[in-house]
Amino acid sequence: MYARTYVHTYIFIICVSIPFSLREKKNSKWGKTQQILKKSLELLTNMFS
Repeated sequence: MYARTYVHTYIFIICVSIPFSLREKKNSKWGKTQQILKKSLELLTNMFS
């Protein structure tokens, strides 16, 4: 059950982050956004592993 929720959350984060990456590739903000996404994904991975 937790694994399924984790997969859905992961897919949701990816789907949300792709449009932002396409829109903000020029901006330096995207680097920070990517770092935040990576950290949140690492936290989720640690929680469910």
